[in-house]
Amino acid sequence: MRFVDPLLDLACGTIRRQLALVFALATGLVMFGFGYGVVQHQSAFLMEQSKNNAEDLAHMLAVGSTAWLVANDMAGLQMELRSIARNPSLKYAMVLGRDGRVYASNEVGDIGLMVSDPVSLRLLASTVPKAAVLVDDANLVDAAEPVFAGSRHLGWVRIGWGRASLHENLRDVSRRGYLLGAAAIAIAVLLSMLIAAGLTRSLRKLMLVADAVHKGERSVRAGLGRSDEIGALGVSINGMLDALAASERDRVATEEEIRSLAFYDALTRLPNRRMLVERLRHAMLASARSGRTGALLFIDLDNFKTLNDTRGHDMGDLLLQQVSQRLLGCVREGDTVSRLGGDEFVVMLEALAQAVPEAAAQAEAIGRKILTALAVPYELAGQRHQSTSSIGITLFVGSEHRIDELMKRADLAMYEAKTAGRNTLRFFDPHMQTVVSARAALEHDLREGLQLGQFELYYQSQRDMNGRITGAEALLRWTHPERGLVPPNDFIPLTEDTGLIIPLGRWVLETACTQLAAWGREEQAAHLSVAVNISVRQFRQNDFVEQVLLALASSGADPRHLKLELTESLLMDDVEAIIEKMTTLKRHGVCFSLDDFGTGYSSLSYLKRLPLDQLKIDRSFVRDVTVDANDAAIASTIVALAHHMGLDVIAEGVETAAQADFLISVGCCAFQGYLYGPPVPVAQFEQMLLSLQAPA
Repeated sequence: MRFVDPLLDLACGTIRRQLALVFALATGLVMFGFGYGVVQHQSAFLMEQSKNNAEDLAHMLAVGSTAWLVANDMAGLQMELRSIARNPSLKYAMVLGRDGRVYASNEVGDIGLMVSDPVSLRLLASTVPKAAVLVDDANLVDAAEPVFAGSRHLGWVRIGWGRASLHENLRDVSRRGYLLGAAAIAIAVLLSMLIAAGLTRSLRKLMLVADAVHKGERSVRAGLGRSDEIGALGVSINGMLDALAASERDRVATEEEIRSLAFYDALTRLPNRRMLVERLRHAMLASARSGRTGALLFIDLDNFKTLNDTRGHDMGDLLLQQVSQRLLGCVREGDTVSRLGGDEFVVMLEALAQAVPEAAAQAEAIGRKILTALAVPYELAGQRHQSTSSIGITLFVGSEHRIDELMKRADLAMYEAKTAGRNTLRFFDPHMQTVVSARAALEHDLREGLQLGQFELYYQSQRDMNGRITGAEALLRWTHPERGLVPPNDFIPLTEDTGLIIPLGRWVLETACTQLAAWGREEQAAHLSVAVNISVRQFRQNDFVEQVLLALASSGADPRHLKLELTESLLMDDVEAIIEKMTTLKRHGVCFSLDDFGTGYSSLSYLKRLPLDQLKIDRSFVRDVTVDANDAAIASTIVALAHHMGLDVIAEGVETAAQADFLISVGCCAFQGYLYGPPVPVAQFEQMLLSLQAPA
């Protein structure tokens, strides 16, 4: 009661005191209530916004990482991550494999490590991969998003978003709110009854603004028209509302940017695959209603990799940007031009004729227009560049086929155009599917054959001028239980395309070394060398040198009798790394032969730097050496070049005595071919070796 009496005395005083008290109390309650509401609202809003930012960023990175993970391109994946890791609130960003290995991270030192923290382990242990918020506290939001390629789970994306700036924002808003409330109370006490009416009106306006803001209206402002403290209060409130509006605009802009990154290609600003699929879905529904035909044109630039390798990726990017503009100029308004990635574009044509033949003619006309437009020379940073394209076309009416099936058909047709010589177009033919199915079956059998040990090595003898066997080339053969002996030309290219050449090549190397070691323990075969073909993809493995040395060490083979045959296509890029690997193996005694010499990238400036031991004349020059003056001159030149460089030379594909005589006449001293015997299993090869060594 001691506190009530003074208040009653003040309330019962003059009208000015009563108004001052009432105004002060009202102003204080309103301002503190308003400030508290704003702070609470701002706190909830910013907490939710930071959570959404983390989830959106995780989703965006997961979408952008799919293609890099499928292609096993860790450098591209790191570039994708780095492009989004610029926000100061981002604490960490990483892409994990399903086993917990860090594939990409804004902390470069973490790349390649295995995560071991409890949060990561709990994420990796989840049975159903789905987006989740792992941590959501006052200081951090940790959002995770699974990465899928179709239905295949590739890994996880984790985004750590800090909330330090959020708390600073809230503290600033609180301080301003409290200061404004205190100023309002002080002003209220000093107001006289002469301005009571005006003060009441101004307070009412402020109350109306506060109520509107509380209801979610962000455009209202306090227009008091006063220059006193209450007017200043109104200005401050307006400033706070402007800050809230700016924050809202930033949020909308961020959402728009995220949407742009999710649906548009960053380089060309064309719709990406995700947007294309969405538009194609709508186009198929529209086609089903109208009965009109649509078309997909799958466009791939010819020899684009050569441009990137020879003139740099910047030039490749310039070309892609110019191609996108030319494509936009070739289609109608309402059609879609999209970039899938790399040098692949897809054009979707809608509302073609109902009759399929007429629609096909319309699609072909646009396709040929595109071929012509893309074949016009380009100006790339002041340099002239010629490029062409190959186009595959498939038509659709309604939703008869799935979207992925349509894309697959257009892709197959494009490869048919490539096979037809490039710079042309082809329509999808159902026969293509048969070829693809056969290829898929062959790939399945290849993988199974590798697991079941269906492969073996045949050996073709290499002879000197006297017919003495000096070595053998190890040649891979595949005996399938149903297909029989599968020709190498039928399955070797497929192993290159699918990557099976890596495990298969390692098996060949290990098996050949084991056989070389076995011959080394036999007096009559100890002099033999074994030549092993090494694919470009196999040689470019980071641990290739270690593979070779391990195969030699585990088998006990003499490195001086192992000859690795490389092709000229290996010299297309990164020659310094190639020389380094060859030099390392050379120091251990391993020999090198350049296979199919003269058919590929014959640069003497590189050739003289390679630690080679032998050149191998390609069979295409040997075949007509006795009847074609050009082939004879080429073979003679290769022999002379080898001798001049201090290298041995061997001719492959020798099938007649006349060919051998000519080669001997120009100085070739080593031969391989059916004249001396076909490739045979090791037992037959050893029998032939013994029969040649037996006394006459």
